[in-house]
Amino acid sequence: MTLDEMCGEFEGLLCRYGGGLKDWPEDIRPVLLRYLRQSYDARRRVVEMRRMEAMLCDDPPDLALPDGLEDRIIGAMLKLKAQG
Repeated sequence: MTLDEMCGEFEGLLCRYGGGLKDWPEDIRPVLLRYLRQSYDARRRVVEMRRMEAMLCDDPPDLALPDGLEDRIIGAMLKLKAQG
């Protein structure tokens, strides 16, 4: 892959291989590293990807439903059905 090709395909490759540069194919990595040295925007995108991946890896917060939410939803649905 050439540097020009990397420039055009970087976003797709970043989505495919992620922010961990060690996860990129070995034959692409040298061109990737050259591209990252030349492009502030590419470096910024890698940092953003790493942040997003870190957020996705964290344990999700407790997403318990508020008390009575199911009853309110079902009640509203039954009311709409009766009106309909």
